[in-house]
Amino acid sequence: MKSNSPEEYFNSRFNGSLSERELQILKLVCLGHPYKQVAVLLNICQETVKFHMKGIYKKTETNCIASLVCFSIKSGIISVG
Repeated sequence: MKSNSPEEYFNSRFNGSLSERELQILKLVCLGHPYKQVAVLLNICQETVKFHMKGIYKKTETNCIASLVCFSIKSGIISVG
């Protein structure tokens, strides 16, 4: 059986299930932007950001920003350096 890299595993399992808007929000949150600033940058209300974050946490099976950042790095959504 072929072994997949961590990036391939995470990409195949989760990236396809995140919408384009969820990916935009995820990237901004992982870069340290508070929800209010994410809302301003994307021209949406803060409640919409919160709504999408609930979906992101559920789809990525994470429950805090730190684990979301780790998930995003491992899956190649964001890069370090």
